[in-house]
Amino acid sequence: LHVDDKAGTWLAERREADDRILVAVNLGAQTTKLPLPSGEFVDENGEQVADFVKMPPVTLRFLVQKL
Repeated sequence: LHVDDKAGTWLAERREADDRILVAVNLGAQTTKLPLPSGEFVDENGEQVADFVKMPPVTLRFLVQKL
């Protein structure tokens, strides 16, 4: 869905049963916002996110959307 080698960010998608799972990665030294596909997602801490996900430096987040 998104790859920026220079910034060290990427966003990938996997579908499993009735779940859409996004893996967001920021390996860069700066906080960044990654744009998300439409809809609402829940991260591994239960936080709801939509439109974009804020990513501190050197961060991995899993986001799930129930289909």
